[in-house]
Amino acid sequence: MKKISISTITLLGLTVLLMGCGPRDNVLKKLADEGIVNQKAIRVTSASIEIEATNQYVWEILTNTPNWPNWNPATPEIRTTEAMYKGNNFAWKWGKKVYTAVHYFEAPQKLAWFSKSMAYRSIMVWEFEPLTDHSTRVTVTESRDGFSMYFVSAKKHKALLEAWLGHLKNRSEVVQFH
Repeated sequence: MKKISISTITLLGLTVLLMGCGPRDNVLKKLADEGIVNQKAIRVTSASIEIEATNQYVWEILTNTPNWPNWNPATPEIRTTEAMYKGNNFAWKWGKKVYTAVHYFEAPQKLAWFSKSMAYRSIMVWEFEPLTDHSTRVTVTESRDGFSMYFVSAKKHKALLEAWLGHLKNRSEVVQFH
């Protein structure tokens, strides 16, 4: 009879634990199809910002995925040549490599995508609300599941979303030629 080492059992246990945190991908994808986050996720966070630019202009900046590295230092690498649309898939880095699929796309008001990395599964929902002819409120809500999320505080998760919104605001409020 072959002996199983403690390290093998530990490795198997960690693998099951890491993979078993949160719902299956197909459940999360269905929520993303509806444009909603997983309210039962380990971490659910929202952040909003007001931007002095038209709703359409801010939308175009966010959905021009290949251009993200030019204005958002948190996304230094992206693998796509296309702007965002429903069904679009792309890979990018947000700390770790992330694989993303756009599931909900209602221009220029709302979009949602499902992402997965080795560390987590997430749904990000972006909502654009025109406040005036030249100002927009952008709200992003993200739900994240995965064992690694037990080590990310709600404060740190919110700071990540606020930083992204801050970069979007900075890019959107540069001189606009419309």
